[in-house]
Amino acid sequence: MIRSFIAVNLTDVLKSKIADDISDLKTTLKNIKWINSQNLHITLKFLGNIPIENIPQIEEILKDITSKIQPFEIVLSGIGCFPNLKNPHVIWIGVSDNGRLNEISLEINSRLSEIGNVDHKFSPHLTIGRINNKIHSLQAEIERYNDISFGTNRINSITLMKSELHSKGAIYTEIKDFTLPHPAITMKPR
Repeated sequence: MIRSFIAVNLTDVLKSKIADDISDLKTTLKNIKWINSQNLHITLKFLGNIPIENIPQIEEILKDITSKIQPFEIVLSGIGCFPNLKNPHVIWIGVSDNGRLNEISLEINSRLSEIGNVDHKFSPHLTIGRINNKIHSLQAEIERYNDISFGTNRINSITLMKSELHSKGAIYTEIKDFTLPHPAITMKPR
């Protein structure tokens, strides 16, 4: 069995910018397990523990899906919590993308249902922290970040990732990266 998920990754520059932008929040809010900036990604589909022999079929499905998607931009802005600010479990950065990630997630769910993978509702976000213990409302601290823009990221690929849980946190390893095809460039007549 292999614990895995499908994700889009961020550039190292954007990961560093996010880490810098939320450094004050990390100092203010205690008892939160902050995600290591190098592990920041947007999960399109968490697969959980799957038989290793299913990997080639998943790779074929992702190869087919990504062959039809052109690169696109996402915008990261604002911070919120799941399920809400008064009872937070996850702290996230919002993602705007004109619905592209949602479309891709729906296609992945539809195609992976062929091999028995359970569907989950998708809400585009970037997890930056997890709260394991009961914590009071974060509303005042989080609302300071409502209007902050963390930047944009061009999505050029979708990645099948392996996740290994360790006492110091998860270690993510790329299984296979699927590059999105660039649109054909047409030459203008001279």
